[in-house]
Amino acid sequence: MHSQKWPARLGDSVRHLTERLQGDIGNPSAWNSILEELVLLFLNVFGGAESDLKEAEAFLVGLDNRLREIDEIIHHIQAIREDAEESGKDLQTGVDEEVGNVRRDGTEATDLDSFRELVSLHLNSIQARIEQHLQEERGHFLHTMQDTERVRDHMRSLEDEEQRLRGRLAEALILATTDKVTGLPNRTSYDRRIKEEYMRWKRFRRSLCLVAWDIDDFKRINDIFGHQTGDEVLRFIGRAFMSRLRETDFVARYGGEEFVMLMPGATLEQACAVAEEIRRGVCERPFSIGMKRVSITLSGGVSEFRNGDNSDAVFNRADKALYQAKQSGKNCCVADQGIQ
Repeated sequence: MHSQKWPARLGDSVRHLTERLQGDIGNPSAWNSILEELVLLFLNVFGGAESDLKEAEAFLVGLDNRLREIDEIIHHIQAIREDAEESGKDLQTGVDEEVGNVRRDGTEATDLDSFRELVSLHLNSIQARIEQHLQEERGHFLHTMQDTERVRDHMRSLEDEEQRLRGRLAEALILATTDKVTGLPNRTSYDRRIKEEYMRWKRFRRSLCLVAWDIDDFKRINDIFGHQTGDEVLRFIGRAFMSRLRETDFVARYGGEEFVMLMPGATLEQACAVAEEIRRGVCERPFSIGMKRVSITLSGGVSEFRNGDNSDAVFNRADKALYQAKQSGKNCCVADQGIQ
């Protein structure tokens, strides 16, 4: 299980299944439930990705179909406009023809009454042509309005679908970058943030510190009180971090009982002071399991970015400082001074 690279969002499920495998592997009665849990885990890995892909694919297919329909409607509107233009030309030709007939017949008329009769006949013909043209124009206008409304309906539908998909993507992004136990950013979110902070540090050379945290004796808490209590401890620590961080600071659950914190603009001395305040606050804050008070403590390693550093080098120094804190009796913070 440990050698397999699992998605960060499934970290707790993998941890729980690993512990079951270690504890119940000799119990045949538990094998069926373990196998079912393993199958569900794989379905979560591949099923989630497949559903996202299918939804995106369905949206793109629907989008393509709607765009084709809109294109057909636009071509239809263009054809109506061309017909209207042609109808206008026919009207002009007909009117010119009737006016020419009036002039020609006027020269041939022998008296006023016959001239009036000829003029009236040609005017009626012109009026009929105009009425026919107006009727055709009303038809063209009606069809154009109907087509325009169809385009608007399609556009509204596309906008609604785009907003729905945008919302789903935002939710998926939150789920993908948030630890489901503590509500803190997860490892994926940290990987993205450390890149941003590292590039900002390289550009502006403002102080940047990293703190690696570990809950002391967390495995013992899990073994004695169970994983539900362990999750409560994780949430307890998460709240403690969030209550003491500055607005520009960042903290994530790195994995298991490990957390990592970024403190832009803080010198090593300032970061150590904040880390010590957090450690002391956790130690002094009461945590109860049932009627029993339990002492929860943290160890921390603090490292500052130096010339020539990359993010891995800084993290490794913080991790070594954390190890020194553990070796020094736990429940303390150690800076990376002198650590290479």
